[in-house]
Amino acid sequence: MPMLRNHHQIKKIAGFRWMLQSVVGALLLGLSFAKADAFSELESAVEAGRLDQVAELLERIGQSQSALPPPLLDALTAARSVPPGMEDMVGAFDALTLEAEASFESGNLQQGLVDQEGVVMFASDVIGPTHLLTADAQFRLFQKLLAAGIQPYAEAMIDAAYGIYAEQLGPAHPSTVQLLAQSHWVYLMKGDIETASDILDIAQSQMQAALPPGHTFNQLIAEDQIKILNQTGRSEGAAAAQQALCATLANAVSVWHPRHLACLDYLAIIEMDRGALTAAGEHLRLGITLATESAGATSARALNMTLRQADVLRKTGNADAAKTMLSQALDVIPVGSEMALRAKAYLVDTLIDLAAFDEALAVLTEVEPSARQLWMNNPQNLYTLVGKRGDLLQRLGQYNDAEVAFLEVLAGMQAVVGESDPMVIAFMNNLGNLYETMGLFDQAEPLMKRALALVEGVRGADGPEAARQSNNLALLYESQGSFREAEPLYKKSILVLQGLFGEDHLETIAMKNNLAFLYFMMNQYDQAAPAFEDVLTRWTRTLGEDHPFRLKALNNLGRVQLKSGALVEAEQTLLLALTLRQGKLGADHPDVIRSLIDLGGVYLLQDRLDEAMAMLKDALAKAEAVLGEQHPYTFEALNGLSDVYVAQNRLTAGVELKRQGFLRRSAFLDRMLWVTGENAREGYMRLHRPEFMSYLQLLAQVGGPDSARLGLEASMHRKGLLLKITSEIQQIGRMTQNPALASLANELRVARESLAKLTLSGPTAETAGRHPEALYALEQAVNELQGELGRASAQYRTSIAKISVEALEAEIDEGKALVDFQSYSTEDGPHYVASVVARIDGELEYALVNYEDAAEVDELIGEYRETIQDPAADEIDFLEVGQMAYEAIWEPIANVTSGIEYVYLIPDGLLNILPFAALVDFDDAYLVETLDFHFLTSGRDLLPSFLSLSEGPYMIVAGPDYDAAEVADPEEYQQAASSRAAQGDTLRGAGSGLRGLNFLPLPGAQKEGEIIVEQVDAQNEARSVFSQGAAEEQVISELTEIPEILHIATHGFFLKADENLKKRLLKLQRGADLQVPPPGDNPLLRAGLAFAGINKNAQFLGDIDTRNDGVLTALEVLDLKLSGTKLVVLSACETGLGEIHEGEGVYGLRRAFQEAGVSEVVNSLWEVSDAGTQALMIEFYQRILTGMPARQALRESQLALKASPLWGQPYIWSAFMMVGSYESAGIAET
Repeated sequence: MPMLRNHHQIKKIAGFRWMLQSVVGALLLGLSFAKADAFSELESAVEAGRLDQVAELLERIGQSQSALPPPLLDALTAARSVPPGMEDMVGAFDALTLEAEASFESGNLQQGLVDQEGVVMFASDVIGPTHLLTADAQFRLFQKLLAAGIQPYAEAMIDAAYGIYAEQLGPAHPSTVQLLAQSHWVYLMKGDIETASDILDIAQSQMQAALPPGHTFNQLIAEDQIKILNQTGRSEGAAAAQQALCATLANAVSVWHPRHLACLDYLAIIEMDRGALTAAGEHLRLGITLATESAGATSARALNMTLRQADVLRKTGNADAAKTMLSQALDVIPVGSEMALRAKAYLVDTLIDLAAFDEALAVLTEVEPSARQLWMNNPQNLYTLVGKRGDLLQRLGQYNDAEVAFLEVLAGMQAVVGESDPMVIAFMNNLGNLYETMGLFDQAEPLMKRALALVEGVRGADGPEAARQSNNLALLYESQGSFREAEPLYKKSILVLQGLFGEDHLETIAMKNNLAFLYFMMNQYDQAAPAFEDVLTRWTRTLGEDHPFRLKALNNLGRVQLKSGALVEAEQTLLLALTLRQGKLGADHPDVIRSLIDLGGVYLLQDRLDEAMAMLKDALAKAEAVLGEQHPYTFEALNGLSDVYVAQNRLTAGVELKRQGFLRRSAFLDRMLWVTGENAREGYMRLHRPEFMSYLQLLAQVGGPDSARLGLEASMHRKGLLLKITSEIQQIGRMTQNPALASLANELRVARESLAKLTLSGPTAETAGRHPEALYALEQAVNELQGELGRASAQYRTSIAKISVEALEAEIDEGKALVDFQSYSTEDGPHYVASVVARIDGELEYALVNYEDAAEVDELIGEYRETIQDPAADEIDFLEVGQMAYEAIWEPIANVTSGIEYVYLIPDGLLNILPFAALVDFDDAYLVETLDFHFLTSGRDLLPSFLSLSEGPYMIVAGPDYDAAEVADPEEYQQAASSRAAQGDTLRGAGSGLRGLNFLPLPGAQKEGEIIVEQVDAQNEARSVFSQGAAEEQVISELTEIPEILHIATHGFFLKADENLKKRLLKLQRGADLQVPPPGDNPLLRAGLAFAGINKNAQFLGDIDTRNDGVLTALEVLDLKLSGTKLVVLSACETGLGEIHEGEGVYGLRRAFQEAGVSEVVNSLWEVSDAGTQALMIEFYQRILTGMPARQALRESQLALKASPLWGQPYIWSAFMMVGSYESAGIAET
């Protein structure tokens, strides 16, 4: 009977067949005796301490529960017999089998497989294809094929072996059933857990019908079932099943039998894995007592369980007691034995918890060479030990060496057991955590997310492993500035571990410390301070005064005191933390560097500048040497030292350091932003914006031409950076010939459609009661796909780190100027600063203009916009308010650009929606008359681009019939109506305002389209035109050819954020079981264009196909095929509006079309006149069709309308602006 379930149970052949001997063993001895008498005799021997007699009795009892009943044994013996004269062939079979086993034992798996195939062929050809020896050889080959990962061949072998056993012995014979049970491994390795479990259930039912419950064969099947439960996240069920198995074994073979003790040991392991440490300790204490009674305190079983008991003590926070227990065990364990290795591995963990790092390293150094020898064929034990070295080196701040250790472990274990093994997942997470600590967030994120997905899939979302993974992912989100994503992960992890381990467990306290630090990062000091104090109290009580964990909390508390302005208390706290850390960890440890930076910050605020200088110089030198130039601590030390120079009025030195940090940060962002999702990109920019604003503030303080040039450099690196990266990723994904990239881009498009649909529809039957969670899950899916697409596209990126001011300066021609506004904030409020550069008489002249009160500027922008749009306002009003805005905003620029008529203009903040052309100078002239403005998103727009222009047709979509019927499929309408009726008045999604949209006809838009078509036809240009009922959304959303110019004349809109909706979402969230952040009210879902059928479809938005529902949102624009389109004209209301993000412009339609790959976008700044817009566009296209550049054509059209008695008000002619320019972006028309 084949019984090699662990793939290594081979014994030397000496008379019996190797298979028969490994499985049946003593079955042929025919032992029998009364069970009750044996148990009574055993109990007496245990009480008397007669250990030799106990061992003999236990062996007899065990044999009674391993033997086959005589009829079954007779059938097996008969089937194994060979005809007379075949004995020599059996001997040859034995010899070949031993030869194959020698290859396997030597580690030569491939040769072993070849040898074992030879054994199968020999048995089949010589002994017989249906003989049990042939089946035994096939079974052994099956086991080794599984080990090699050759599943189809392995499946064929187990099927063949089972067929022979079923034919010779019948399907109900225990030997046949055992082969059936073994076949579950094929499906388990395929990931088909359900089929594997079903096979074991069938085998268990058949085996229990033939043999008693405590029989070895029944135990083996039960153990396989339990392991599947435990490894698939059903640990509670596994523990219950294992406890039931232990009770069965206690009844069958006694509580002292090794099989029962092993059962208790594994039960403790299950309980430990699921965090039930108290229960694990109880099982181990019972097992140690029973093992001691039956075999002595120094028996292998008692000592092994003692080692595990010490680990339970460590995990419950009793590291001192664990160390004592391990030391006592090592006194009696044979030196150099495998057990001694395991004991010292446990000791290393304990010493790490006690922060005895040097002692732990000494133990590791001592045992690792022996481990590599003794555990050569036990990779799990070996790599666990190597992983401990990685953990220890990370704690010692030796990150590069720690990385080497973790990489060895991860590669080695993946090769042995695959990606889904719990140990592989744990080390994947450890490596991700190391990268996060090193500041290598781009490498950390995919590892941590993969580890969390695997552990939740394998072990469930509510176990301790999932809690640890969630905590580490939260750490990463925190480092990315994605606080919204981090907070619920921390809270969930704390609840899980607190429930499992209690409030004072080390891991629970550690995660509370992490949550407190998140509050610190969020500037919520009133929440952070008490949380740190609580953590400090608990760690002081459990770990002592100088444990690194306790010192981390102490230092964090000092940082809160520093930020709160309690400088005396902060100094005392941080100085104590620094002193204790230096004594415990050494002078160069990362934790010491952290304390140096913080204490230097205190001295800076106390005006103790020499002390601050010394402290921060020391911190910077150590950080650069130990952690590298792009580690967060290095940035903090660099910026802190710069602040000291500024405080000493050494401004030049301060600027030099700030710039050094800025350029390093640019390189950091260049690496990070490409390889993560949009949420994390925005988080990174938000997190590091204070550092950037500090640099701008210093440049504004210093002033002068040099600061202006540095400000321009800063803008080129940061202005519109998210737009740049997102747009390039979009274009790469759309244009690539790489199938994997194209597939990712399509997945992202589908995910965005799903998000838009659910946002618009509100709760559905599928999302009722969990709508915010469903929206959040879709947001995360979109974000994850953005990150995957970015990582896959990173090889094609254009680096901002290589951008230079010199390249930009070369693009500024004689008589032209560039004005780059940047917004920044200080404690005094918001400010603007403008870097101005002009080429005059061949020379570049720089100036820096600082606007002390940005609030005043923004107020004037709002006032002038209101005046322009006021129907009661007249020319005097325009001149008066326009001149006030000019004086505050443009006069400072005019003073340094005298004689310049062509200006590249890069706005920021609310300046993005200011009609600069309508500002009025002191000669009562509008600037459109005296200046040629060229609006850009960033100075990078003037540099050469890799994109080429489309040579497609003109495409005109104008005057849709908003009341058109049957735009969508009639069945869709019917289903949508039924869905709405079923939902009643339930909460609608984040676009509730969209379902209230209703648009009046725009006859001027239709006429505008007709006239443009006539103009295009007159020039014999290729064109396609869609109007009235044909002007459906899908003509744009499903483009088959990229147009050169796309003109859309329709209603546009931008809805303000729905605050009531946000409140309702939060209210709904509070009633849900799972707390998640409220889904973002995406501004790209609140900006859009109207198409045919919208008035009928509006009520069904989200329930019908979003690609042709009559509204094209800015979010949908991102997926349009417009890469290389030269010009998009949005002849509609408010297409230039959206949410304004500092440094990134306006999040709305304009941005969406730019991200989609359009070179120039004409957009409107307010609600425009139908007839006036028609007049402007006719003028515009007359000029474009003569070959005039679009920017120039727009300006001349504005001047023509301004001179017109009918259209001369700025409300008409200044309503439109153009951003971007293909001519100056280095894109050739070919």
